[in-house]
Amino acid sequence: MDTKSPPQHFQLDMQDSVNVICPRSSDTWLMGCGKHLLQVQLNSASLTLLWSVECGDEINSVDINDKQTCCAVADDTGSVSLIDLKSGKMHKKLSGHDNICQCVKFRPKSPWCLLSGGLDCMLFLWDFKKGQALASVNMADEIRKGEVESEKSSYVVNPPLIHSLCITADGLIAAVGLENGKIMLFTIGGKGLKLASCFDAHSQGVSSLGLTNDLTLVSAGNDTRIVVWALSTARAPGKTLVWANELHSITHAEKPSGIQILNESKRIIVADETETVKIYDYS
Repeated sequence: MDTKSPPQHFQLDMQDSVNVICPRSSDTWLMGCGKHLLQVQLNSASLTLLWSVECGDEINSVDINDKQTCCAVADDTGSVSLIDLKSGKMHKKLSGHDNICQCVKFRPKSPWCLLSGGLDCMLFLWDFKKGQALASVNMADEIRKGEVESEKSSYVVNPPLIHSLCITADGLIAAVGLENGKIMLFTIGGKGLKLASCFDAHSQGVSSLGLTNDLTLVSAGNDTRIVVWALSTARAPGKTLVWANELHSITHAEKPSGIQILNESKRIIVADETETVKIYDYS
């Protein structure tokens, strides 16, 4: 559908709810339905199931690589499954998280790398060709390093579980949204992951993140706020500095459950727990 057309309703022959939708093209979508990943084809009148594959547990996140040859699926077992998009067959599983794997993203410009974040507070950089982790970062450890002594107990009450993740188009910067309302920005390089900055973005968990082509970051939080940030970078001896400046803040009526950015029209599509999808301008 487009924004000018009335909504269409399709019924899947599945008992579980659809938690994740990841468009592959205008008429071919991936859907996470319980622990099953489906590839479906849509037309004006019907929905056709092309294939279905069972993952380890409830699916939380799906991403497609640049070449559109495979997808990565994060699930409640803490694993990331790599699935061939042509055959629908699973050809590799990455196991590193000790808790639910909440989000996964392929690294642009790097054909064999992806990032995953989990409710174990861990961020992993994977080489999925070799099936091994290149680097890992514990969010709780990073927050402990940066906080003053009087604040060091805050992670126990409000732990930095990873809820959301996005990567810049050049594959050099990753933004990570945490349960404690903070966003961490990491640079990605040959030596792995390096924390560039950490800032308070929301008063509650950061449920969703998105990046535009011009280094504009959009965050949605459980505090019902949607915030637009301008990212800036600078070189320093031995590292890259990254920081964020708030440009706009929108108060949404409900807790956002997902956002999608339309780069050309500078709009944000927001889904929540109601039946209504809202669209905001951020220019």
